Amino acid sequence: KGFAQAKQAEKCFRTLEEMEAQGIPGNTITYNTLLDACAKCGTMSRVPAIFEKMKQSDVEPDRITYSTLIKGYCVAGELDCAFKLFEELKADGKLDLDEIVYNSLLDGCSRKQKPQKAMEYLQDMISVGIQPSNYTLSIMVKLLGRAKRLNEALKLAEDYRQEFNLKLNVQVFTCLMQACLLNKKVQKALDIYKEMIGELGRLPDRKAHTVLVDGCLNAGAFEEAVQVCRCAYGFGSPELSVRGSITVGVEPKALSDLANKVAAGRVGSVEEVMEVFDVADPSGKLRAKASTQRERPGATGSAKAEEGWKGAAKQRKKEGGEEKWDWDSWSWDQWDNNKSRSWKGEWTKKSRGR
Repeated sequence: KGFAQAKQAEKCFRTLEEMEAQGIPGNTITYNTLLDACAKCGTMSRVPAIFEKMKQSDVEPDRITYSTLIKGYCVAGELDCAFKLFEELKADGKLDLDEIVYNSLLDGCSRKQKPQKAMEYLQDMISVGIQPSNYTLSIMVKLLGRAKRLNEALKLAEDYRQEFNLKLNVQVFTCLMQACLLNKKVQKALDIYKEMIGELGRLPDRKAHTVLVDGCLNAGAFEEAVQVCRCAYGFGSPELSVRGSITVGVEPKALSDLANKVAAGRVGSVEEVMEVFDVADPSGKLRAKASTQRERPGATGSAKAEEGWKGAAKQRKKEGGEEKWDWDSWSWDQWDNNKSRSWKGEWTKKSRGR
Protein backbone atom coordinates (compact mmCIF):
# COMPACT_ATOMS: atom_id res chain seq x y z
CA LYS A 1 0.00 0.00 0.00
CA GLY A 2 2.92 2.35 0.70
CA PHE A 3 4.35 1.74 -2.77
CA ALA A 4 0.91 2.38 -4.27
CA GLN A 5 0.62 5.70 -2.42
CA ALA A 6 4.10 6.61 -3.64
CA LYS A 7 3.08 5.73 -7.22
CA GLN A 8 5.71 3.00 -7.47
CA ALA A 9 3.74 0.33 -9.31
CA GLU A 10 6.76 -1.83 -10.20
CA LYS A 11 7.66 -2.27 -6.54
CA CYS A 12 4.05 -3.32 -5.84
CA PHE A 13 4.32 -6.10 -8.42
CA ARG A 14 7.75 -7.18 -7.13
CA THR A 15 6.30 -7.39 -3.62
CA LEU A 16 3.51 -9.63 -4.92
CA GLU A 17 6.10 -11.89 -6.57
CA GLU A 18 8.01 -12.14 -3.26
CA MET A 19 4.75 -13.08 -1.48
CA GLU A 20 4.06 -15.81 -4.03
CA ALA A 21 7.65 -17.10 -3.77
CA GLN A 22 7.21 -17.43 0.00
CA GLY A 23 3.83 -19.11 -0.35
CA ILE A 24 1.85 -16.14 0.98
CA PRO A 25 -1.46 -15.93 -0.89
CA GLY A 26 -2.87 -12.59 -1.98
CA ASN A 27 -6.41 -11.60 -1.08
CA THR A 28 -8.90 -9.05 -2.39
CA ILE A 29 -7.13 -6.22 -0.55
CA THR A 30 -3.81 -7.24 -2.13
CA TYR A 31 -5.17 -7.08 -5.66
CA ASN A 32 -7.18 -3.92 -5.02
CA THR A 33 -3.92 -2.29 -3.91
CA LEU A 34 -2.27 -3.37 -7.17
CA LEU A 35 -5.17 -1.93 -9.15
CA ASP A 36 -4.93 1.31 -7.16
CA ALA A 37 -1.22 1.52 -8.03
CA CYS A 38 -2.06 1.08 -11.72
CA ALA A 39 -4.74 3.76 -11.48
CA LYS A 40 -2.40 6.23 -9.79
CA CYS A 41 0.44 5.56 -12.25
CA GLY A 42 -1.73 5.51 -15.37
CA THR A 43 -0.74 1.93 -16.24
CA MET A 44 -4.23 0.54 -16.80
CA SER A 45 -2.87 -1.78 -19.52
CA ARG A 46 -1.79 -4.13 -16.73
CA VAL A 47 -5.33 -4.59 -15.39
CA PRO A 48 -6.16 -7.75 -17.44
CA ALA A 49 -3.07 -9.51 -16.02
CA ILE A 50 -4.17 -8.63 -12.47
CA PHE A 51 -7.66 -10.03 -13.08
CA GLU A 52 -6.13 -13.21 -14.48
CA LYS A 53 -4.08 -13.62 -11.31
CA MET A 54 -7.19 -13.03 -9.20
CA LYS A 55 -9.00 -15.74 -11.15
CA GLN A 56 -6.12 -18.18 -10.74
CA SER A 57 -6.05 -17.47 -6.99
CA ASP A 58 -9.84 -17.78 -6.61
CA VAL A 59 -10.06 -14.20 -5.36
CA GLU A 60 -13.41 -12.54 -6.00
CA PRO A 61 -13.47 -8.82 -6.95
CA ASP A 62 -15.60 -6.61 -4.72
CA ARG A 63 -17.12 -3.14 -4.99
CA ILE A 64 -13.78 -1.48 -4.19
CA THR A 65 -12.17 -3.45 -7.01
CA TYR A 66 -14.60 -2.09 -9.58
CA SER A 67 -14.72 1.44 -8.19
CA THR A 68 -10.90 1.50 -8.32
CA LEU A 69 -11.02 0.34 -11.93
CA ILE A 70 -13.57 2.96 -12.92
CA LYS A 71 -11.53 5.67 -11.19
CA GLY A 72 -8.36 4.47 -12.89
CA TYR A 73 -9.93 4.54 -16.34
CA CYS A 74 -11.33 8.01 -15.69
CA VAL A 75 -7.97 9.37 -14.50
CA ALA A 76 -6.26 7.84 -17.53
CA GLY A 77 -8.82 9.51 -19.80
CA GLU A 78 -10.23 6.17 -20.99
CA LEU A 79 -13.83 7.19 -20.38
CA ASP A 80 -15.34 4.67 -22.78
CA CYS A 81 -13.83 1.83 -20.74
CA ALA A 82 -15.12 3.40 -17.53
CA PHE A 83 -18.62 3.91 -18.95
CA LYS A 84 -18.76 0.36 -20.32
CA LEU A 85 -17.65 -1.20 -17.03
CA PHE A 86 -20.18 0.88 -15.13
CA GLU A 87 -23.05 -0.20 -17.37
CA GLU A 88 -22.01 -3.86 -17.05
CA LEU A 89 -21.96 -3.62 -13.26
CA LYS A 90 -25.29 -1.85 -13.20
CA ALA A 91 -26.90 -4.45 -15.48
CA ASP A 92 -25.37 -7.34 -13.54
CA GLY A 93 -26.86 -6.12 -10.27
CA LYS A 94 -24.52 -8.19 -8.12
CA LEU A 95 -22.75 -5.19 -6.60
CA ASP A 96 -24.29 -2.09 -5.10
CA LEU A 97 -22.89 1.06 -6.69
CA ASP A 98 -21.94 3.79 -4.22
CA GLU A 99 -21.08 7.46 -4.19
CA ILE A 100 -17.39 6.74 -4.83
CA VAL A 101 -18.17 5.09 -8.16
CA TYR A 102 -20.48 7.90 -9.27
CA ASN A 103 -18.06 10.60 -8.15
CA SER A 104 -15.31 8.88 -10.15
CA LEU A 105 -17.50 8.98 -13.25
CA LEU A 106 -18.37 12.63 -12.65
CA ASP A 107 -14.71 13.48 -12.17
CA GLY A 108 -13.87 11.68 -15.42
CA CYS A 109 -16.53 13.70 -17.24
CA SER A 110 -15.11 16.85 -15.70
CA ARG A 111 -11.59 16.04 -16.91
CA LYS A 112 -12.87 15.59 -20.46
CA GLN A 113 -15.37 18.47 -20.35
CA LYS A 114 -18.51 16.39 -20.80
CA PRO A 115 -21.14 18.34 -18.82
CA GLN A 116 -24.17 16.66 -20.38
CA LYS A 117 -22.90 13.16 -19.65
CA ALA A 118 -22.09 14.24 -16.10
CA MET A 119 -25.62 15.54 -15.61
CA GLU A 120 -26.99 12.17 -16.75
CA TYR A 121 -24.88 10.26 -14.23
CA LEU A 122 -25.79 12.74 -11.51
CA GLN A 123 -29.50 12.18 -12.10
CA ASP A 124 -28.92 8.42 -12.19
CA MET A 125 -27.07 8.65 -8.88
CA ILE A 126 -29.98 10.43 -7.22
CA SER A 127 -32.55 8.09 -8.78
CA VAL A 128 -30.93 5.04 -7.13
CA GLY A 129 -31.09 6.75 -3.75
CA ILE A 130 -27.51 7.98 -3.37
CA GLN A 131 -27.39 11.48 -1.92
CA PRO A 132 -24.83 13.83 -3.47
CA SER A 133 -22.21 15.18 -1.12
CA ASN A 134 -20.21 18.41 -1.07
CA TYR A 135 -17.53 16.56 -3.04
CA THR A 136 -20.09 15.64 -5.71
CA LEU A 137 -21.28 19.23 -5.87
CA SER A 138 -17.75 20.64 -6.10
CA ILE A 139 -17.05 18.45 -9.15
CA MET A 140 -20.24 19.60 -10.86
CA VAL A 141 -19.76 23.29 -10.07
CA LYS A 142 -16.23 23.24 -11.51
CA LEU A 143 -17.41 21.43 -14.63
CA LEU A 144 -20.41 23.69 -15.26
CA GLY A 145 -18.36 26.81 -14.53
CA ARG A 146 -15.75 25.87 -17.13
CA ALA A 147 -18.54 25.05 -19.59
CA LYS A 148 -19.91 28.61 -19.19
CA ARG A 149 -23.09 27.27 -17.59
CA LEU A 150 -22.86 29.41 -14.48
CA ASN A 151 -26.60 29.69 -13.84
CA GLU A 152 -26.90 25.91 -13.77
CA ALA A 153 -24.03 25.66 -11.28
CA LEU A 154 -25.62 28.23 -8.98
CA LYS A 155 -29.04 26.58 -9.25
CA LEU A 156 -27.60 23.15 -8.52
CA ALA A 157 -26.01 24.39 -5.31
CA GLU A 158 -29.21 26.07 -4.19
CA ASP A 159 -31.37 23.07 -5.09
CA TYR A 160 -29.17 20.65 -3.15
CA ARG A 161 -29.28 22.90 -0.13
CA GLN A 162 -33.05 22.71 -0.16
CA GLU A 163 -33.61 19.15 -1.36
CA PHE A 164 -30.87 17.34 0.58
CA ASN A 165 -30.34 19.83 3.42
CA LEU A 166 -26.74 20.07 2.26
CA LYS A 167 -24.59 22.55 4.17
CA LEU A 168 -22.03 23.89 1.74
CA ASN A 169 -18.40 23.64 2.85
CA VAL A 170 -15.52 25.96 2.03
CA GLN A 171 -14.48 23.86 -1.00
CA VAL A 172 -17.89 24.22 -2.66
CA PHE A 173 -18.05 27.94 -1.90
CA THR A 174 -14.57 28.34 -3.41
CA CYS A 175 -15.65 26.45 -6.54
CA LEU A 176 -18.72 28.68 -6.81
CA MET A 177 -16.57 31.82 -6.59
CA GLN A 178 -14.19 30.45 -9.19
CA ALA A 179 -17.08 29.61 -11.52
CA CYS A 180 -18.36 33.19 -11.21
CA LEU A 181 -14.91 34.63 -11.91
CA LEU A 182 -14.41 32.39 -14.95
CA ASN A 183 -17.65 33.86 -16.27
CA LYS A 184 -16.59 37.47 -15.47
CA LYS A 185 -19.15 37.87 -12.67
CA VAL A 186 -16.94 39.56 -10.08
CA GLN A 187 -19.74 41.03 -7.98
CA LYS A 188 -21.48 37.66 -7.74
CA ALA A 189 -18.22 36.09 -6.59
CA LEU A 190 -17.89 38.75 -3.89
CA ASP A 191 -21.50 38.14 -2.81
CA ILE A 192 -20.73 34.43 -2.44
CA TYR A 193 -17.60 35.32 -0.45
CA LYS A 194 -19.69 37.34 2.01
CA GLU A 195 -22.30 34.58 2.17
CA MET A 196 -19.58 32.03 2.89
CA ILE A 197 -18.23 34.06 5.82
CA GLY A 198 -21.75 34.33 7.21
CA GLU A 199 -22.39 30.57 6.97
CA LEU A 200 -18.98 29.48 8.24
CA GLY A 201 -18.92 32.09 10.98
CA ARG A 202 -15.28 32.83 10.16
CA LEU A 203 -12.94 33.73 7.31
CA PRO A 204 -12.35 30.97 4.75
CA ASP A 205 -8.87 29.56 4.18
CA ARG A 206 -5.93 30.94 2.20
CA LYS A 207 -6.91 28.97 -0.91
CA ALA A 208 -10.33 30.64 -1.07
CA HIS A 209 -8.83 34.13 -0.72
CA THR A 210 -6.17 33.39 -3.34
CA VAL A 211 -8.78 32.20 -5.84
CA LEU A 212 -10.80 35.37 -5.29
CA VAL A 213 -7.80 37.72 -5.53
CA ASP A 214 -6.53 36.01 -8.70
CA GLY A 215 -9.97 36.19 -10.26
CA CYS A 216 -10.37 39.88 -9.45
CA LEU A 217 -6.95 40.68 -10.92
CA ASN A 218 -7.69 38.72 -14.10
CA ALA A 219 -11.00 40.56 -14.45
CA GLY A 220 -9.38 43.96 -13.96
CA ALA A 221 -11.15 44.49 -10.63
CA PHE A 222 -8.04 45.77 -8.86
CA GLU A 223 -9.73 47.70 -6.05
CA GLU A 224 -11.82 44.64 -5.19
CA ALA A 225 -8.63 42.54 -5.07
CA VAL A 226 -7.18 44.99 -2.54
CA GLN A 227 -10.26 44.74 -0.32
CA VAL A 228 -10.15 40.94 -0.35
CA CYS A 229 -6.46 41.07 0.60
CA ARG A 230 -7.26 43.40 3.48
CA CYS A 231 -9.80 40.88 4.75
CA ALA A 232 -7.28 38.04 4.43
CA TYR A 233 -4.73 39.96 6.52
CA GLY A 234 -7.07 40.94 9.32
CA PHE A 235 -7.81 44.55 8.37
CA GLY A 236 -11.39 43.91 7.36
CA SER A 237 -13.25 45.85 4.69
CA PRO A 238 -16.28 48.13 5.06
CA GLU A 239 -16.84 47.76 1.31
CA LEU A 240 -17.29 43.99 1.72
CA SER A 241 -18.99 44.28 5.13
CA VAL A 242 -16.21 42.21 6.71
CA ARG A 243 -14.79 43.13 10.09
CA GLY A 244 -11.15 42.81 11.07
CA SER A 245 -10.32 39.26 12.07
CA ILE A 246 -7.56 36.67 12.08
CA THR A 247 -4.94 36.51 9.36
CA VAL A 248 -5.30 33.67 6.87
CA GLY A 249 -3.19 35.22 4.12
CA VAL A 250 -2.96 34.96 0.34
CA GLU A 251 -0.52 32.94 -1.79
CA PRO A 252 2.72 34.84 -2.59
CA LYS A 253 2.20 34.79 -6.36
CA ALA A 254 -1.17 36.53 -6.08
CA LEU A 255 0.39 39.24 -3.88
CA SER A 256 3.24 39.63 -6.35
CA ASP A 257 0.76 40.06 -9.21
CA LEU A 258 -1.07 42.70 -7.18
CA ALA A 259 2.22 44.51 -6.50
CA ASN A 260 2.81 44.63 -10.27
CA LYS A 261 -0.56 46.32 -10.75
CA VAL A 262 0.26 48.86 -8.05
CA ALA A 263 3.62 49.55 -9.68
CA ALA A 264 1.91 50.09 -13.02
CA GLY A 265 -0.41 52.68 -11.49
CA ARG A 266 -3.53 50.54 -11.87
CA VAL A 267 -4.53 50.66 -8.19
CA GLY A 268 -5.91 53.80 -6.56
CA SER A 269 -5.96 52.69 -2.91
CA VAL A 270 -2.17 52.57 -2.63
CA GLU A 271 -1.88 53.19 1.11
CA GLU A 272 -4.40 50.44 1.88
CA VAL A 273 -2.55 47.87 -0.20
CA MET A 274 0.82 48.92 1.21
CA GLU A 275 -0.50 48.13 4.69
CA VAL A 276 -1.25 44.62 3.46
CA PHE A 277 2.21 44.24 1.92
CA ASP A 278 3.88 45.33 5.17
CA VAL A 279 2.06 42.60 7.11
CA ALA A 280 2.39 39.91 4.43
CA ASP A 281 6.07 40.58 3.79
CA PRO A 282 7.97 42.19 6.66
CA SER A 283 11.16 42.05 4.56
CA GLY A 284 9.74 44.92 2.48
CA LYS A 285 10.23 43.24 -0.90
CA LEU A 286 6.58 43.54 -1.88
CA ARG A 287 6.48 47.22 -0.92
CA ALA A 288 9.66 47.86 -2.90
CA LYS A 289 8.29 46.01 -5.92
CA ALA A 290 5.06 48.00 -5.81
CA SER A 291 6.95 51.30 -5.44
CA THR A 292 9.75 50.91 -8.00
CA GLN A 293 7.94 51.76 -11.22
CA ARG A 294 5.28 53.87 -9.55
CA GLU A 295 7.84 56.37 -8.30
CA ARG A 296 9.51 56.81 -11.69
CA PRO A 297 8.47 59.87 -13.72
CA GLY A 298 5.46 59.14 -15.87
CA ALA A 299 4.67 55.83 -14.14
CA THR A 300 1.95 56.96 -11.72
CA GLY A 301 -1.73 56.27 -11.99
CA SER A 302 -2.76 59.92 -11.72
CA ALA A 303 -4.70 61.74 -14.40
CA LYS A 304 -1.69 63.93 -15.13
CA ALA A 305 0.55 60.96 -15.85
CA GLU A 306 -2.21 59.29 -17.82
CA GLU A 307 -2.27 62.30 -20.13
CA GLY A 308 1.43 61.68 -20.70
CA TRP A 309 3.86 63.18 -23.15
CA LYS A 310 1.29 63.63 -25.88
CA GLY A 311 -0.98 65.71 -23.67
CA ALA A 312 1.95 67.84 -22.60
CA ALA A 313 2.94 68.41 -26.23
CA LYS A 314 -0.51 69.30 -27.45
CA GLN A 315 -0.30 72.93 -26.52
CA ARG A 316 3.02 74.49 -25.58
CA LYS A 317 3.56 78.27 -25.45
CA LYS A 318 6.95 79.80 -26.08
CA GLU A 319 8.19 82.65 -23.97
CA GLY A 320 7.25 86.13 -25.14
CA GLY A 321 3.77 85.18 -26.33
CA GLU A 322 5.04 83.62 -29.58
CA GLU A 323 3.21 80.98 -31.61
CA LYS A 324 1.63 77.91 -29.96
CA TRP A 325 2.62 74.38 -30.80
CA ASP A 326 -0.60 72.51 -31.59
CA TRP A 327 0.18 68.81 -31.80
CA ASP A 328 -2.95 67.96 -33.84
CA SER A 329 -2.15 70.46 -36.61
CA TRP A 330 1.63 69.94 -36.56
CA SER A 331 3.23 68.32 -39.64
CA TRP A 332 6.59 67.47 -41.18
CA ASP A 333 6.29 70.60 -43.37
CA GLN A 334 6.46 72.72 -40.25
CA TRP A 335 9.43 70.68 -39.09
CA ASP A 336 11.22 71.33 -42.42
CA ASN A 337 10.61 75.07 -42.15
CA ASN A 338 12.31 75.15 -38.78
CA LYS A 339 16.03 75.62 -39.59
CA SER A 340 16.99 74.63 -36.09
CA ARG A 341 15.87 71.09 -36.97
CA SER A 342 17.43 70.97 -40.44
CA TRP A 343 19.08 67.66 -39.53
CA LYS A 344 15.83 65.98 -40.47
CA GLY A 345 16.35 66.74 -44.11
CA GLU A 346 19.93 65.50 -43.98
CA TRP A 347 18.76 62.29 -42.34
CA THR A 348 16.14 61.76 -45.09
CA LYS A 349 18.78 62.18 -47.82
CA LYS A 350 21.04 59.65 -46.13
CA SER A 351 18.18 57.18 -45.72
CA ARG A 352 17.25 57.43 -49.40
CA GLY A 353 20.86 56.93 -50.42
CA ARG A 354 21.13 53.57 -48.59
